[in-house]
Amino acid sequence: KGPSSLEPAPPAVGPLPERNPFCVRLLETGWPLHSAAMGRDDDSREGSPEGDKKRRRDSSAEGDGGRRRDGSGERGRRRKEDRRDDDGSRSRSRGRKKKRSRSGSRSRSRSRDEKRDPSPKYSAEDLWRRLEHLGGWRGLGKNEKNRGKLAGAEKDDLRALERKMDKRLTAGYRSSCIRTALTILERGFWVKQEHLDRMVSQSVQRPGVVQICMNLKLIQICPGAHIGMEPFLRGLGVLVQRNAPVQLVRMWLNLGVPKASRALKELPYDYDPEEKDLAAQDIEDALGVITDDEEDEKGATRRTIYITGCKARPELNGRYDKSEDITAHRRPVYEKIIEKKIQREDKGKGKGKGGAHNSLELKMLLMPHMLTEEENMMQEILVIHYKKDSSFPERNGWWFSRNTCTGEALAWNAREVKGPPMGGWFVIRDKTRLPDPIRIVDPAKANEKENRNRRKEALHAIKQVDLNRLKGRLVTHDNSNEAAEYFGHFCMLMHLEHMEELRQIKRRTQRLPEAELQRLGWCLDGLPCTGVFGRREPKKVSMIGWEDNGSEMGSLCLPPNTNFDRLKFKRGDSVTISESRQQVRRGETLEKIGDGFIADLRPNRGRDEAQLVIRLRGCWPDDAMGRRWRIDKGANSTLYERQLQAMLNLVTKARPRVSELLITAKVGLADSWSKQWRQGGPTEEDKKAAMDAAERAEKEAEKNPRDQPCAKLARLNPGGTDSDKLDRALKEVKTLTHLNQSQRDAVRSALRQTCTIIQGPPGTGKTHVSVQIMKMWSKTLDLSPLLATSDSNVAVDNIAMGLRAESVKAVRVGRPDKINRILEEITLECLLEKEKVELTDRKYEARFNSRSKSGSPSVNRGEKTKAKAEAEAKAKAKSKPKDRAISKSRSISPLVRIGGGKGKGKGKGKGSMKADFELQMRILQDADVICTTTISSGGDFFSKFAFAGVLVDEAAQATELAAVVPLILRGSQRLVLVGDQCQLPPTVQSTEAEERGLSLSLYSRLVDGGGLQPFLLDTQYRSNPILAEFSARTFYAGKLRSGVTAADRKVPRGLPWPRPDCPIAFIECTGEETSEGESKFNLAEAEMVVRFVQDCFFQRELEITEIGVVTPYVAQVRHLKRIIRNIIPEGQDPELLEVASVDNFQGREKDLIIFSAVRSNRTGVVGFLADWRRLNVMLTRARRGIIIIGNSRTLRTDDHWSKWLDFYAKASTGRARSAEKEQKTEIVDPNETPEQMEARAKKERIDAARKLSMAIRFPGLAMAQSEKRDRSRSRSHSPLGTVGDADKLTQVKGGRTKPRARTPSPVRQLRVVKEVGIGIKKKAVELPPKGPPAEPNGAAPGPAAAQAKAKAKA
Repeated sequence: KGPSSLEPAPPAVGPLPERNPFCVRLLETGWPLHSAAMGRDDDSREGSPEGDKKRRRDSSAEGDGGRRRDGSGERGRRRKEDRRDDDGSRSRSRGRKKKRSRSGSRSRSRSRDEKRDPSPKYSAEDLWRRLEHLGGWRGLGKNEKNRGKLAGAEKDDLRALERKMDKRLTAGYRSSCIRTALTILERGFWVKQEHLDRMVSQSVQRPGVVQICMNLKLIQICPGAHIGMEPFLRGLGVLVQRNAPVQLVRMWLNLGVPKASRALKELPYDYDPEEKDLAAQDIEDALGVITDDEEDEKGATRRTIYITGCKARPELNGRYDKSEDITAHRRPVYEKIIEKKIQREDKGKGKGKGGAHNSLELKMLLMPHMLTEEENMMQEILVIHYKKDSSFPERNGWWFSRNTCTGEALAWNAREVKGPPMGGWFVIRDKTRLPDPIRIVDPAKANEKENRNRRKEALHAIKQVDLNRLKGRLVTHDNSNEAAEYFGHFCMLMHLEHMEELRQIKRRTQRLPEAELQRLGWCLDGLPCTGVFGRREPKKVSMIGWEDNGSEMGSLCLPPNTNFDRLKFKRGDSVTISESRQQVRRGETLEKIGDGFIADLRPNRGRDEAQLVIRLRGCWPDDAMGRRWRIDKGANSTLYERQLQAMLNLVTKARPRVSELLITAKVGLADSWSKQWRQGGPTEEDKKAAMDAAERAEKEAEKNPRDQPCAKLARLNPGGTDSDKLDRALKEVKTLTHLNQSQRDAVRSALRQTCTIIQGPPGTGKTHVSVQIMKMWSKTLDLSPLLATSDSNVAVDNIAMGLRAESVKAVRVGRPDKINRILEEITLECLLEKEKVELTDRKYEARFNSRSKSGSPSVNRGEKTKAKAEAEAKAKAKSKPKDRAISKSRSISPLVRIGGGKGKGKGKGKGSMKADFELQMRILQDADVICTTTISSGGDFFSKFAFAGVLVDEAAQATELAAVVPLILRGSQRLVLVGDQCQLPPTVQSTEAEERGLSLSLYSRLVDGGGLQPFLLDTQYRSNPILAEFSARTFYAGKLRSGVTAADRKVPRGLPWPRPDCPIAFIECTGEETSEGESKFNLAEAEMVVRFVQDCFFQRELEITEIGVVTPYVAQVRHLKRIIRNIIPEGQDPELLEVASVDNFQGREKDLIIFSAVRSNRTGVVGFLADWRRLNVMLTRARRGIIIIGNSRTLRTDDHWSKWLDFYAKASTGRARSAEKEQKTEIVDPNETPEQMEARAKKERIDAARKLSMAIRFPGLAMAQSEKRDRSRSRSHSPLGTVGDADKLTQVKGGRTKPRARTPSPVRQLRVVKEVGIGIKKKAVELPPKGPPAEPNGAAPGPAAAQAKAKAKA
């Protein structure tokens, strides 16, 4: 009828079909015509020629052969049922099929109104029974070894089955693919890897719990079945992007879990009953748990459908009703009516002088306020229909169109089924087909009885899968077991953390009232859209399995009373955008249109209202500016995507040496302390596990850790430089007198090894060592580009400050509001502005020179123009506001423009953006070191860089997933990890992921599982020796020494110290703690903190920036900030007094620390204060003194706090202490009996196991307790100090193209000596540096003085 023909619906009653004489002859011969025996499949429902033949055969069999089947007896009926799906019957009837095709006889099978079961023998129970039978059959794969020797009928039958599998996979019939795979397995062969991969990835493309579970069951019963990375990721991407039930995601993740690890259960163990019920409801699919046959049958008879999940065109979502009077090519047509408000034009724009107006137009023009609601709305129709075009067969399929079937095409699906397909849709925008997760929902779910039945069937399907037999099924392109285990393990941990974040957001939304969510700043509702702009087309190459629909920016107007202090939204945060609850259209339900992130946050200025600019993944609706929107805080999608992309690159691309280093170390290790302090202390099970681990560690300790593969790779030559430069650098290390011996050893190792691990306890100068390593890499080895990174912005800022002080050309890249104001001059934004000014000056200079040479009289004019430009640049620089967080965040013009960014209005055009990008790349290429965070380094902005060296600071505080992003996505020849595993571990939200090893950093895993020995920096220069003594003895096995004396760190005056020379005070406070949500605070302790801060201000010895208030709970932090603000002296900024949690204070130091423990209860519960690493961080923040306020009775319930209180009792009384434990020598009785000898040997074994257990519980402590290394370490095994060949797989790119500009190192001054007097603090007195005297007027030494100094040094 044509591609867009519409025809009336067929009559309800039609003529009865004729009997097929061919089928009658077959019945007379006794040939089985049951659908299962004939191999009838899902295509019988598709309207294909093969399906028509099968329906005719089935109808003839049911019409003529009923008596014959009944007469054959029960035995014959069972025999025929046992032979279903046996394709041998097809081969025997092949000749008869050919004869029938030649005869050309055709007849209709049955009337349209005749009802029958669509697939009586292909139910889910039947397939489960066959799967269960094959699971215990020992004959699986018995004929696989003879596959190449097959001949004749067996070979033809196997090929026919494989061809059938190809056709079913191409058509997308999941149940049919499972039946064909079962037939192949029943014949003793394995399913091809290619077919298995396609089945697995295709099983999740459309809803259906049963189909997914059946495919997983099929993998389970095949011991040697493996899944490639690409189909695994495609299925995982569909499940995650479409918010699949948590049970299905966890079952899917089990395919990658290493075989030595525990399998993931269906639900997390910490789910409460309410969450379990909600999870059970989520597994109800859009169309229930049905087979593909039933799906196609219901698709044609469904009267109402719901469309959800469309991102590229959100207006397609909603309810569609079946048209009763029209069909398209014998398929139903569904319609949706949208009512839109009429956009009235300006007054006076009528039809002219003589134009004719009807009554509605005149009313709209002259009296718009008198329009009724019906008259003020217009209707638009969206149509779902089937289109068939004989001229262009590739256009056949189901379509979304506007207004009519011939209207504007909105979406397309190639499947030729009877009803609208459930999945596989493509949205059409700008003549481009974009994959979109459109989902069809069956409104029949409203039937509670059917809901219970579907839920029961889905739960039954999930329980059929043995999760323990699914583990370790992934395979890489190079068949690397280590890479597959690494990917599967960390992919599991990543998704456990991501799902926990989504779970917390969902719980918060469900349990908190709407007004409370808005008050706390978790959501914003009723926001009008003032503009849509910045359309970005989809990427040509996207991540496997993840759909990219492009993105578009929209500007939302914030309410005038928005409290930005409580607002939880910051630049770069992920958000969820949905329709406002204040505006729900008639006939539609509230739904979200997609996810995005905040591109800009603009406070109100003058008459300009506050605005929130959001980049939406997908497209804003066409009428977005006429509607109101709701914004909710979402999960961190940027972190998730970049970590997953790093994992994907690890297993799909060639792995250089650093990547091989990552997968060589043992995976699956976990931090046992994370579980113990959550449970309130170690249980008997934990102690037994620790003893077992100690015995295993005792056996492994006998082996040399340097012989482990990971340690061997770490010692190899990284390459990238010549031997002369390396020899010169190793000699230069000996001349670094400002470093101690342990620091020089660490620097020497970083110059000649592929991987170096440096353990820097608090105050040992690990940042100083990091800066020295980067300086020698750049200046001595001439390596470029280099990356200094960390998981926190504070650590990156510290390294950037040190590099700038050492005259190293560093560039700080990141969000301006996260960067310290001191580093404004070396930020990428500031350098870009300077480069633009210089470029403008060069243009003026070139124009001036050209005019001066030509003798033009306009020379003075050029000089004036240049002078004017310089004056404007200086004025612009002076007019910059001091608050960098506000000034630099104005990357987008406040005037929102509509369009694709073509340079209109005040916005930048595409040409200027391209020029800015080229300038930024030039700045980064000319830099010696690039400083940014680990996650930022994985962005597309750095895609053109591959680094010669990467240094990760605070590596023990970052998760391994965050630390490996720059190492895998960007690449590196050298790697240095700097941190301390005895301080705070990474912050993890998921308890299950934490216990499985997510809180174990890359630093700790390489030490404990890879055999790498860290270089311990053994001298601390921060704290008073008494302050550092407890940590040195307890946490660092007495190996940490003090490089300062008590005279260098005098105790502050005016505070309740137990003795004048004791810098520690414990103040008893018995006030009860109070809960606030999930946090806690203590009012009594807060009052005491305020009193001590007032005493410090009264003494006027310490400045406000030298005092720090630390507490473990956020609620106490908020309360202290509120009450301390009232006691700040006039003229002082309250923000200068730092009040923060222990986690936020790591890496910081103050002269005086006041600590509030908060916990005070009768049960003795201390919460996460039981983590010894948190105690270590708190004790090592102070330089001159620390005051701890708490309840000793509550704190003594923890072992480590009890030890510290005992230590304080000795320190406060001045009793003798020893810096190291006394070595006790046990005297052996020469006359001991064999029983005594055995008892003594058993005791020694127990003591050794206990020590090793402590070494495991304290990651890396065994290395610190080992003997001191040989200090010579001069030249390793080769004359140049390197081992092995250089890494040839890592190709460095993006570095400087010109020779590096030589910059002199700064003149090092001696340390500053402080003299503290009585009353007020005196100014610091600096000792003059040794060497030639300085130049007059305090200027720096001139060239002659510098040369003389260099000669004297030589």
